[in-house]
Amino acid sequence: FFFLGKVKGMHQTSVLGEEEGERWLAKLKVADLKSILRFLDLGVGGTKPVLVSRLLEEATVSLVEVEGEEPRLCFFLEGDPDGALFDPSTGSVSIIIDERGGGKASGGK
Repeated sequence: FFFLGKVKGMHQTSVLGEEEGERWLAKLKVADLKSILRFLDLGVGGTKPVLVSRLLEEATVSLVEVEGEEPRLCFFLEGDPDGALFDPSTGSVSIIIDERGGGKASGGK
């Protein structure tokens, strides 16, 4: 994966200025991210509300590309170097972005 930037206060930035990163960030509008996280706040995928608020304040956003799968925007929190983003038991989150710019949230491996 490559590092995209911070979510800090819902302002997305691409700190490395990579064109591909910016292209993907541009697809996920702030309103989309808010609605996805609000959706997660209801407990979908085992996500805990406290994690959602931490994501909004502290998360680092990375684009993870796995061969044969859609790219995922993933949130990494400090103290969680592996992301643990595919473990719903810890309330972890990944967001799958499609080419139309939509997003759907998922937990799970």
